[in-house]
Amino acid sequence: MAQFLPMDRFHSDPTNKWSPNMAGLVAMVEDAGFSVVRSAVTGFDRGLVEAVAVENPERSRITEMDRSERDVP
Repeated sequence: MAQFLPMDRFHSDPTNKWSPNMAGLVAMVEDAGFSVVRSAVTGFDRGLVEAVAVENPERSRITEMDRSERDVP
């Protein structure tokens, strides 16, 4: 789902450490609470995803619980 990129392996940029394939990118976007409308690979190394936010009461409840736990000293 992702490829590790050792130093300077991707566009000679040492800050690029990993790159998801399209399946990994779609999975990350969906896990973040979006529904993928369209996806495409452009050129050799670019993936584009169009997505819309999804209302998910259970996700909202868990996110709120997580936020409140961080606010406790």
